[in-house]
Amino acid sequence: MVTRADSELYHGDRFTKENWFSYGVSVYATAAGTVVDAANNVPENSYKDGQVVYPETPADLDPIGLGNHVVVDHGNGEFSIFVHMKPGSVQVEKGDLVKQGQLIGQIGFSGDTLLPHLHYMLMDDADVRTGQGLPSYFDDFKRILGSKAVEVKHGQIDSGDIVESLTWPDSRLPEGCHETLSICCPRCTADCERADSLDRPIQTRRRAHPHQCQGLDRRSSSSQRPGRRGAGRADRGGR
Repeated sequence: MVTRADSELYHGDRFTKENWFSYGVSVYATAAGTVVDAANNVPENSYKDGQVVYPETPADLDPIGLGNHVVVDHGNGEFSIFVHMKPGSVQVEKGDLVKQGQLIGQIGFSGDTLLPHLHYMLMDDADVRTGQGLPSYFDDFKRILGSKAVEVKHGQIDSGDIVESLTWPDSRLPEGCHETLSICCPRCTADCERADSLDRPIQTRRRAHPHQCQGLDRRSSSSQRPGRRGAGRADRGGR
């Protein structure tokens, strides 16, 4: 998700989706590959009286709550998934070849989620129900640590990190905003996203599950921009 320098994730009324800084921000392919799954017609959620209202849809339209999404096969048993995107924003279809850095959609508020954000994960399978998370590595970014910043040529991004790309302009972000992320597991989305109120960041629990998970449920990560993928061996420590 996108955050301001003061860590705010939205302005004004948090129950207006457009007020979240992440909403509508462009999403780019993290690496080249072939699109093996995509959805672009899942209606978005809304808010009413401080609660999320999920649209009534046919059971087969979004059976596992991914919302509008893209799955890219990078080869060598590595797949990227981008979830909860804005309807009508997805720029690719199944079978398309994508390049690293290609625009594939916009962050939205679709699927099983409490707030507008992008869930990104690198996996060893195209199906989130069976796939295991793989370590995700990114190139040329800056990690914000309070009043200091550390430049990283190649490395992983962890839960709660605030980051900026060193190679891509932030002109598409709201003025004064950075990016931050949290790690989430695709098999426990409800637990990972559960919060008592929507005015504080999503809290996640690391190593709380026996399976490995390196999903990036972003407040948002460099995978909104080009970055190099990990080499593919899963960290069996899990999350």
